Amino acid sequence: MASTESILQGVNVLGTVNESQRKILTPPALAFLALLHRSFNERRKQLLERRKLRQAEIDKGVLPDFLPETRHIRENSTWKGAAPAPGLVDRRVEITGPTDRKMVVNALNSNVWTYMADFEDSSAPTWENMINGQVNLYDAVRRQVDFKQGSKEYKLRTDRTLPTLIVRPRGWHLEEKHVTIDGEPISGSLFDFGLYFFHSAHEAVKRGFGPYFYLPKMESHLEARLWNDAFNLGQDYIGMPRGTIRGTVLIETILAAFEMDEIIYELRDHSSGLNCGRWDYIFSTIKKFRQHPNFVLPDRSAVTMTVPFMDAYVKLLIQTCHKRGVHAMGGMAAQIPIKDDKEANDRAMDGVRADKLREVRAGHDGTWVAHPALAAIASDIFNKHMPTPNQLFVRREDVHITAMDLLNMNVPGKITEDGIRKNLYIGLGYMEAWIRGVGCVPINYLMEDAATAEVSRSQLWQWVKHGVSTAEGKKVDKSYALRLLREEADKMVKSLPAGNKMQLASQYFATQVTGEDYADFLTTLLYNEITTPGSARPASKLNGMRLIYSVIVFSNALVAKKEKAAMFPIGSPELSTFCHTLQLLTFTYLRIHICKPANMVFFPPEYIPKLPFDPPDSMTIEEFIKNETCGRRPLAESRNPFTCGLTGKTYSISQVQQRTDFLSRALGKRMGWSPNQDTPWEKVVGIFSANTIDYQTVAYAVHRLNGIVTPANAVYSVPELAHQLKSSGASALVTCALLLDTALAAAKEAGIARDKIFVMWMPGPAPSTPVVSVDDLIREGSSLPQLERLRWARGTGARQTAFLCYSSGTSGLPKAVMISHRNVIANVLQYNVFDGPSLAKRGVTTQAILGLLPFSHIYALVVINHAGTWRGDEIITLPKFELATFLGAIQKFKISTLYLVPPIIIQMVKNHDKLKQYDLSSVHSVFSGAAPLGEETVGNLNKIYPDWVVVQGYGMTETATVVSGTSEDDIYTRSSGSLLPGVKAKVMDPNGNEVTQLDTPGELWVQSPSVTLGYLNNEKATDETFVWDEDGRWIRTGDEVLFTLSPGGNEHLVILDRIKELIKVKGHQVAPAELEAHLLDHPAVEDCSVIQIPDDHSGEVPKAFVVKNAAYSKGKSDNDLAREIEKHVEEHKASYKWLRGGVEFVAEIPKSPSGKILRRLLRDREKEKRRSQGSKL
Repeated sequence: MASTESILQGVNVLGTVNESQRKILTPPALAFLALLHRSFNERRKQLLERRKLRQAEIDKGVLPDFLPETRHIRENSTWKGAAPAPGLVDRRVEITGPTDRKMVVNALNSNVWTYMADFEDSSAPTWENMINGQVNLYDAVRRQVDFKQGSKEYKLRTDRTLPTLIVRPRGWHLEEKHVTIDGEPISGSLFDFGLYFFHSAHEAVKRGFGPYFYLPKMESHLEARLWNDAFNLGQDYIGMPRGTIRGTVLIETILAAFEMDEIIYELRDHSSGLNCGRWDYIFSTIKKFRQHPNFVLPDRSAVTMTVPFMDAYVKLLIQTCHKRGVHAMGGMAAQIPIKDDKEANDRAMDGVRADKLREVRAGHDGTWVAHPALAAIASDIFNKHMPTPNQLFVRREDVHITAMDLLNMNVPGKITEDGIRKNLYIGLGYMEAWIRGVGCVPINYLMEDAATAEVSRSQLWQWVKHGVSTAEGKKVDKSYALRLLREEADKMVKSLPAGNKMQLASQYFATQVTGEDYADFLTTLLYNEITTPGSARPASKLNGMRLIYSVIVFSNALVAKKEKAAMFPIGSPELSTFCHTLQLLTFTYLRIHICKPANMVFFPPEYIPKLPFDPPDSMTIEEFIKNETCGRRPLAESRNPFTCGLTGKTYSISQVQQRTDFLSRALGKRMGWSPNQDTPWEKVVGIFSANTIDYQTVAYAVHRLNGIVTPANAVYSVPELAHQLKSSGASALVTCALLLDTALAAAKEAGIARDKIFVMWMPGPAPSTPVVSVDDLIREGSSLPQLERLRWARGTGARQTAFLCYSSGTSGLPKAVMISHRNVIANVLQYNVFDGPSLAKRGVTTQAILGLLPFSHIYALVVINHAGTWRGDEIITLPKFELATFLGAIQKFKISTLYLVPPIIIQMVKNHDKLKQYDLSSVHSVFSGAAPLGEETVGNLNKIYPDWVVVQGYGMTETATVVSGTSEDDIYTRSSGSLLPGVKAKVMDPNGNEVTQLDTPGELWVQSPSVTLGYLNNEKATDETFVWDEDGRWIRTGDEVLFTLSPGGNEHLVILDRIKELIKVKGHQVAPAELEAHLLDHPAVEDCSVIQIPDDHSGEVPKAFVVKNAAYSKGKSDNDLAREIEKHVEEHKASYKWLRGGVEFVAEIPKSPSGKILRRLLRDREKEKRRSQGSKL
């Protein structure tokens, strides 16, 4: 590490690398492989040595048994594996095959549920196969794998959801000799896992599934523990929540069968079940007990899944998996359709049907096929006998398997010469193809892979070793076996083309059938024949790099992580010193991101406290809000969280918890839901209501059922509400009496039954028609049994949608933003850590805050409802804005913090005489968000109340609210404050280049743990908004901003306007928000909006829409007023900002409930007007 030549010293690539493969073998990816190797290779080698010691014990007669030291794990029925991940709930038919491009396309186009892309038994690990396989999977995840072969085109289907991709890396025993690290070949397992995970984990999650793996050839739970540690390190390294990865373990060794519980336990946060790897299991049984004559098996064809030791293994696997809540997958149907012999084909397909029927009746959750033509047969059987997505409810409590059952080799059948010849034919045929680089070989209408070849040669070794006799009376000895081998090889070579590898294959095979030498695996025996290492080439030398390094200290778990950034040129003394410092730290690893030498990433100022811990990813929002170990004050010291600002009706925190509990019980019963059954997307509940004191109670009750809440705007019309209910998949709706008629009409249009509509209490008239109330449900729930607790794996909170909030954007229908539990938790933590010093400085512990803004909007939902209750504040709820009611509530409840939006603040300024009629002395601060607040407005408010602290924040639905805020110690009225802790930002110019200077405008890109999951069912918008680069995942906000220094010398964010709404005047960019803020300073302007209109001379020019101030404009003509307003701009702004498009007076400016101006509606109106006049559009 102290070398200055390259940060990747010791990493060498020995295989050739073409242009398409360079995107896989990037320096950052190789650095990740180096980290995996240096972290885990020694343990891997120790575990392989442990296998040898165990084999020696078995050879001496020490037979396997269930481990006494892990009995407590097996006998504890309370722990479970991870809940099924997205794309893995229903796995009834899985297709498997190698990773060549044609296979990848054909498999993903098959009518199956998942595709296992195999780097192991069905692939020969040539360098070209392995690295091209990575290229193909990289492209497949991104849906860019289409290609042309000759005149034939291979394209992915677009008429259906593609099967979920699962990757099987090589087993722990295999190495990849074409990449060496510190002089050693890297583990094939870590190479295959590492490259796929590094490049495609985040992309897979973005596309609705995740980084999923099949884990082969394990012999103990300690090997599963090694995989789990690799998973955790990988997830930590790329900033992915732990528990995102899923691993299905192939139980294909007989020793693993004795540790199924323990294997699931080691992987429990990542476990997606176990699989019956039948041929490898038979191979393992022969191999492990090859020295014992009482373990000799008959012909391979006689060793079916119904023989005692195989039947016991299957039953135990299903019972174990379902006890732990994970999938139990069946085995392979390896048949290939026989096109030229209908009778033979019918027999073969009948055999497939019988095998799949056995599996589904036994309780398997799915099965494997090797050929797409078998998918329909397997699907028909499983569809008929498994109408549910899986059979996790089939517990097989009738099964009681002992160690002797697993070792019962009482297998009826004979050893025949025909069986010997078939083994030779399969073994030779497969080995010859494997040496040529083909790992999946059709032989006698069966798709053979390494497992069947292993069985073939192991049986021959066993029969020779123990001198068995055939049914024909021939003794199977060395000479007999070698004679038959020569005869079969001679016959086979005649049918093979020139250049075949039969001679080499038969030479190797001969060493394995004499009962003497025995290689652990054919693949390791033959590997050197297919390696083509060239001269060592160090990982790419770079001109410069920015290092984002993580100091990660491991004990049994991650106990410390600190992250910093630095920039060094390669070869500099500074880099040498830096690396030497890191080398002195035990268990120190480098995380390397390659960047432009010049860049500018913005961070929070140094005076802002850091987050005290990573936002939790395994608890619901409610659990975090009430968890006293997560940084909040004791619950007993909290105020009543919700109080009605009209009546004073209030609930304490214990009452809210009890109401949530009872409501969740009743809602579960009414809807047929329970916390740990069905997916969250089957439990979506809409809330369409004005603010009430039960709003959050309803949301938490849905979350306790593992459901999703979609809050709807209380001003929606019937069509707008119906669109949200239908697009979200809502199956229930909670409303209030005020909005009941709209709710009923929209629910009917969306197909929600009337008995699934419930009403919350709020002051005012009773519902116009009888309907079940939330209070009714709470009374009903008080007599129902308590719900079971949610069983969440680590990382579930980061993946699971909690709220589905609709973001209008600048055009089109609103988009549904998927906001996870961790997104909300993160922003609550970020905002309160940011705001904490100001409150402490004032001596504030808890306070009354204003709950006026609509709770359906992300601003109120997170900043008021959740951040407020976490602090222990009292939220004074008001259903709508009426100036007198608003001011009266401040006076009555002594509210100290007002969370507002610019239109309300403007109303306060315009009506300052009314404000003086109320005692507002309790107010300390005004927080403005949702839209920029002009400097003039801030100044005018401070003239009325000079002691009020007016601060701004910036955020959006897609960031689960706040990105930046103003500290009371660093107020700069021009800006939206500084970045919150845990937030990074950069500014991109219109050409896609990163801005490297302050006070330079561009589009804001943001990273934060609160950045949301994406848009529901809108992949295009998700891909355009949530983007990846070498520094990770960013959200493109669409806002034009700049960073500038405040008077205190700190970096502040200034919002200029929406990128799409900027007005282009002769190449100059004019921000509508700037002109609007200036116009509001004129006494004639009550409200306004500025848009662009086309102009032949300038391209575009600004036009103002103005609501007149009635008092000022009385007796004045519109022409005179318009000219006054135009002159107001001309006297203070550059000429290209003048209102050359004119001034039009309107009755109102269209706005969203949060106060955002809906300029698109004005643009549409202007277009229609110009169209009717025949003007340029």
